Amino acid sequence: MTDTVELSRLPNSDGSCELTRGKTKVVVAVTGPIEPKPRQAMANVASLEVVVRPVAGVSTTRERLLEDKIRGLLQRVIVRHQFPRQLIQVVVQFLTGDGAETPEYTANDIAGALSASFYALIDANIPLYTSFVASSVAVVDGAFVPNPSPGQLQKSTSHHALCFSISAGAADELVFLDSAGDFSESELFDVIAAEAERAAGVHAVQRQVIEAKLKRDYQWS
Repeated sequence: MTDTVELSRLPNSDGSCELTRGKTKVVVAVTGPIEPKPRQAMANVASLEVVVRPVAGVSTTRERLLEDKIRGLLQRVIVRHQFPRQLIQVVVQFLTGDGAETPEYTANDIAGALSASFYALIDANIPLYTSFVASSVAVVDGAFVPNPSPGQLQKSTSHHALCFSISAGAADELVFLDSAGDFSESELFDVIAAEAERAAGVHAVQRQVIEAKLKRDYQWS
């Protein structure tokens, strides 16, 4: 399944991305570095605010949980020490869901939000320590199903959201893992190994999107 990616989707933000993956469509807007509220300011690094908004209605504990997980990863990859006493804000808006929007099934949402966040941060020229690739996988009847459909998620014995840092075009380190369901340690290691192999192909697509953006941004007439 190939992502559909549109950069600079929101002209009033510093960087943005609209990403469609299967039935999940998400827009991420990045603003910053900007002046924070006094209670948000940190002396040595930039503060990071992550806001997740659902497809419809008001945010619930599900969105709060997603915010915590996304913030945990982004704090590791953003070079925050370059912007002390500043704020970087990341707003994740889900436009359509995959039909499995329950606390038990968040793998697709997390993977889509992290992937869109990567593109939006690049679009906003926010420095990163590393590129990263996020994916989701379900284990259905013993088989690994990348980017599972809602039906596959609900039939799965376990489902996982993973994110790898990238070095020399290949997966380097597992920087995020969120798993649910019934699985053994060996099965989890097999899932990680399989997704690490796929990460190189996904990163190649990321590079193509970023190269196309650079050609548009630095086109001389």
